[in-house]
Amino acid sequence: MRKKIKLVMLIPVTVILLALILVGCPDLMGVGSKELFEIYTIWTDEINYEYFENSFKKELPDGSYTKVSISTSEWNELSSDLTSVGRNYWTESEIKNWLIERGFGNDQVDRETIWFTAEIDHGFIALRYGSYVHMILK
Repeated sequence: MRKKIKLVMLIPVTVILLALILVGCPDLMGVGSKELFEIYTIWTDEINYEYFENSFKKELPDGSYTKVSISTSEWNELSSDLTSVGRNYWTESEIKNWLIERGFGNDQVDRETIWFTAEIDHGFIALRYGSYVHMILK
């Protein structure tokens, strides 16, 4: 009877100790990885191509995309006009999904996600389909 009680008590103690170890070392389960916690404030929008062309003084052939890095001074000017409309708090995975949903291939998705999340502080990717331009801005 005593051995049963000790064994029954040993199981919960072991579970508690394992839980404490895992909580104290989140990287053992990948919880501390940067991708899981890195959240990007981004804006998405769909605008008329004519508006894009007039605003950015840039042509964008149908079916193509462009990416533009924005300087800190340009961002300070631009960001004061941004509202909560279209604002999202996304992980890298959600940004990749946005690109995939707009027809980017796997190589492009990886390359542009790295550019968008790691290589620039502020910028945008714009993709034209017909008379509309899909944009993602960080």
